[in-house]
Order: sequence, then C-alpha cells, then structure tokens
Amino acid sequence: MKKPNNFFDYAVIFLGLVFLSAGVYRILNFDAAIAEMAALNMPDFIAPIMIMFEIVMGILFLLSKGVKIAAVLSAIFLISAVIIGFIVNGSRIFSSLGELFVFNANPTDISLHLIYLALLLYIFVKYKK
Repeated sequence: MKKPNNFFDYAVIFLGLVFLSAGVYRILNFDAAIAEMAALNMPDFIAPIMIMFEIVMGILFLLSKGVKIAAVLSAIFLISAVIIGFIVNGSRIFSSLGELFVFNANPTDISLHLIYLALLLYIFVKYKK
C-alpha cells in the first residue's frame, strides 16, 4: 500500500476499510446477513456472494489496485442495493424521511457526521474564493 498524501488517497483507504469491515462483520454475524437478504426479498445464497464482493473490493481499495474498476463495481453494487431497498421498502422509507434531520448517537449517524466533517475540512482547505 502506498503512503496516502491527499484527500483522494484517504478516501480510497476509507472505502477499503468500509467494504472490508462490512464483509468481516457479515462473516462474524452471518445470521444478520441472511436476515438482511430476507428483508430485501433476496435468496440466502446471495449473502456469501455479497460478503466475498465486499472483502475483495475492500482489499482492492486498501492496496490501491484496480481502484477505478473497484469504484465502478462498488457503485453498481450500491445503486442496486438502493433500488432494491426502494422497491421492497419504499413506502416505509418515505414515511421515515424525518430521521435524516435528527441526530441519533448510533454508528450510522456518527459515521455520516464524520464523513460530513471530512468533506467540510476538505472544502475549507481547498476552496479558493
């Protein structure tokens, strides 16, 4: 792994850690991965495929190997997840939109706020006007 020296490098490392930790989490909590598939009306056999995908993408990002293809494949993966989520849970998603604007001290909200903070710091450092 090369030494990171800019925001892009750190973003690639961050994505690698996110995908790798998601895959490892699902291995350690396989029942949760199966439950996730059931909640999305998908067959159980998708869970091991998803786990392998996340681990491989995480490793590629962390090693800075094939980053462009990993980014495209990961984007397709995430877009697919969002589309399936909307198809299966659309009405519940729209009725819960208010939670976007309420901070709860849970891993999701804390992670999002750290991402927002990183983007704000990047803008502060790079913005020229």
